[in-house]
This record gives sequence, C-alpha cells and structure tokens, in this order.
Amino acid sequence: MEYHLLKGVVEELGSILPGARVDRVYEGADRELLIAYRDRRKSRVLLFASAGPFSRIHLVTRKPPAAASLSPFTQYLRSRLPGAKILYAALLGDDRIVEMAFGTADEEYRLIFEVFGSMPTLLLTDRSGRILALSRQRPPDARSMRILLPGLIYEAPAPAGSGKKGSGFVIPVAGAATSGTGQAVVNRDAEVFYERALQDRSREVLGKKLAGTIAAALRKTQRRVSALTGDSERAEQADEYRLAGELIHANLNVIRKGEERVELTGYDGSRRTIVLDGRLSPARNAEQYFKKFKKAKAGLAIIAARLEQSQQELSQLTALDQQLRTAAGDAALRQVNDCLASLRIGSDRARGAGKKGAGKGGGTEPFRRYLLAGWEILVGRSAAGNDYITTKLARPADLWMHAEGMPGSHVLVRNPSDRDVPPEVFSRAAGLAAYYSKGRGAGKVPVTYTFAKYVRKPKGAKPGLVVLSQRATIMAAPAGDEE
Repeated sequence: MEYHLLKGVVEELGSILPGARVDRVYEGADRELLIAYRDRRKSRVLLFASAGPFSRIHLVTRKPPAAASLSPFTQYLRSRLPGAKILYAALLGDDRIVEMAFGTADEEYRLIFEVFGSMPTLLLTDRSGRILALSRQRPPDARSMRILLPGLIYEAPAPAGSGKKGSGFVIPVAGAATSGTGQAVVNRDAEVFYERALQDRSREVLGKKLAGTIAAALRKTQRRVSALTGDSERAEQADEYRLAGELIHANLNVIRKGEERVELTGYDGSRRTIVLDGRLSPARNAEQYFKKFKKAKAGLAIIAARLEQSQQELSQLTALDQQLRTAAGDAALRQVNDCLASLRIGSDRARGAGKKGAGKGGGTEPFRRYLLAGWEILVGRSAAGNDYITTKLARPADLWMHAEGMPGSHVLVRNPSDRDVPPEVFSRAAGLAAYYSKGRGAGKVPVTYTFAKYVRKPKGAKPGLVVLSQRATIMAAPAGDEE
C-alpha cells in the first residue's frame, strides 16, 4: 500500500475508531482479516489484507464472503478482541507500520500490521510488546537480525529509506476527515481504488490463462491436422496398392522369388516399377499389396472424418483466439471462457462451465427460435447449443444448414411432416446461417445445407463438430432480424 494513501487512511481511522467496541472478528475468503465494530453512529467493518496481490487496510462497505475455515491467527484474535474498546489507530514512525490498541477489563492488546515487503504480517502483542500471535511465521531477517516469534518482544524494523515509495499505486488523497465528523472519505476512496485494481488484475490473470489455453489447444490441433493430412495422403494410395497386387498376380509366371523390384506394364500401357519383398513368393507379395489396399481403404473414411472434425475445431479455436485479442471487459472474457468450456478445452469444463441451458431447466435455451409461416427455425447459440439441436432435437427430414468452412451456428428447419420447405423459409434459414457465422460482415456467404439424416457426429467429437455424408452449397446474404 502506497505510503501517503496509508497515512491518509490511518489518520482518518484515528479520528473515527477510538471509543468503538469490537463486535466480531472473522476472515474473508481471500484470507483477509475483518474486524466488525460498532460505535454510537453505526456498525462498520475494517479490512486487513496481508495476502494476495495488494496488502492494505481500510474500511469496507461491501464485505467480502467469509472463509470456510479460520486461520489460527484469526481464531486467536476471536478469543481475545470481541467486546474490547478500540483505543487508538496510528502509524509507527514514518514507515508503513500500523498500530491499533484494544482495551478490555483485564488486558490491553496491540494489533500491528507491517504493510510492506513480500510478506506483510499481522501481529498481536500484549501491553509490554510481547508477541502473542502472528498471521505468518517469518524466518529471521539476515539484514536486521530481527526475529518474530510468539513470546518474544516485538521489535520494529529499522526505518527503510524506500519506505514511502510504496508499490507504485497512487491515488489522490482527499485528506483525513476532520475530527468528529465520522466521514471515512479516504477509506472510501481506498476501497474503490483497490476494488478496481483487483478487478483489473483478475481480468489480466483470466486473459493470460485463456490465451495460454487457446495457444496450447491450437498447437495440439495443428499437429493433429498435420498428422491426419499425412495419413490421408498415404491412405489415398489405396488404389496404387490394389493395382500393384493385380499386376503382380497377372504376371506370376514372369516374376521370380528373391527379386526386390520389378517393372510391369499397366492397364493403360505405361510401365510401372513395383517394389517387392524378396523373402516372399510373387503370390505372397500380391497378397501383401491387397492387404495394404483393404487397410488403406477402410482407414480413409475414418481419417477423412477425423480430419474434417479437426479442421472445424482449428477454425473455432482460431476464431476464439481472434475474439480474445479484441475482448474488452469481463463479459467478453467470460464469453471466450464459456466457448472454451463448451469445446471441452481448459480446466473450467470440470466445473460444468458452459453447460447452462444445454438440457432441461437451467435458464436461457441453448438456441434461438424463429417462426415463419408456421415453420420453426432453430439457431444454436454456442458449440454446446449446436450440439444440442443437431444431436438431440433434429429429425431425419429436418433441414440442416451451416456456413461453409468457417465457425458459425448450426441452423435447423423443423419438418415433422416431411413436407417441401417453402423457398422463403429456405432463404430465411440460409440468411440466419450466414449471419450467425464468422462471415457475418460479408455481402454473401457460402452456406452448406442437407437433410439432418446426413449429419453425423463422430464418436468422441467435441460439441458442434459433425461430418456430412451428402451436402449442397448456396450463396446467402447474412440476415439476422430479431427472434
């Protein structure tokens, strides 16, 4: 906490606190010490933050959530301070050390807060300065040989030349309230300042976390696409394997065992060089090529489905990466976080992030709903919403649409009676598919359409990723009127 801000806060507390009585001692969820007190005017709460990014002390109007359990230090204060009268609050010398005195019928306690260094510390001492409890155990300071342990007399550190420089965070200090007014002006300013600082830091931490998660997912997906592309190219040699086997089989009488390659004439009259395994007979070589053909042919469909799925995922991640780069504010970051969760990427998915509304109950539907001339059109709101309408709601005769080759919403035209979709409904659905896609800003967007019975989600695929066995494409102008 910057020295001049701390000085203004403590001077103000010195004019407000004396005579008040401690009502309650408890702990915030981020390990802040909170002392609730009351005087003739009102009840208030004083915050001491010795953990986290910003050590500080000030009154709070918005109490943080309570911790599930209390630290030993807070438990000790709770056994001593409730009911005690606050005697004074002041800075010790010119350093960032706050001292508050509390009096009971039998004892006088001093709460000392060292608001500096990498380990800000709270201590409770008796009247003589003997340390009763500490918020954290501190190793001996090699420079000052100062030791802080229960039972020892508290010794303040030597004045630091940089003590007033603070942490670099400075806000205008309006000046301590005049004695007797009870107005905590500087404390209120400090509370607002640190709330904003914590929000900014939280936003920065989340942004960096999301950027790292997306970057890692992009690298992983790019490697998978590259590997599958290679597999696909090798699998496409299936016909070459078949032809080699057929040519060997047709020339068994001219090929000798032990040959490692042979040149044969193909069906088109061209000469082909075929590699052989010299350890095998010509017939066994032909069998080996036929086996390679069957394996490559069977794998080609699987590889193609996985490659298309991975390419769609890569497009979604690329769009999310761009969205994060331009994200401004908490809502935009939360949206990126929810999208990652719906793709089952990042740690938040374990806590069910992004699943709200994906099934029964739970707030907003995972899709937009449009009605036109008695026809219902559904548009997915997210990857999870796309998955829901395509895998849970779609029926074989429903018309399915999606912007081609780019991230976007699945669009479903419900057709329970298996009728012909009217041109105006078809056009409207295509316009929605174009509008709710990355191509929204373009004049025309290619939109793929097919019946829902030709849309399949591969086993283990992420939400929203599908494979089409039949399709057609039209150009549509983005149109996204209100639902």
